[in-house]
Amino acid sequence: MLNEEYGTATNIKSRVNRQSVQSAITSVQARLRLYSKVPPNGLVIYCGTILTDDGKEKKVNIDFEPFKPIHRFIYQCDNKFHTEVLQAIS
Repeated sequence: MLNEEYGTATNIKSRVNRQSVQSAITSVQARLRLYSKVPPNGLVIYCGTILTDDGKEKKVNIDFEPFKPIHRFIYQCDNKFHTEVLQAIS
């Protein structure tokens, strides 16, 4: 699925956005290789570029097993991290 998304990202006209999306997909693929199986409660991965307090861009990659089970698959490419599912289980 991520390989397909990487290919689709080649159609993004903006070079900066295209490279950012492709970089995030590559990072997520690398992070997924660290797991031999999905943890019992599921797996949450956030990856993207954020703007730091001093105005610089920084790539972040966050992965963790939630404290309660998540039984939904969500893949979103957006300008923000979506945390609604995590808020719903707290």
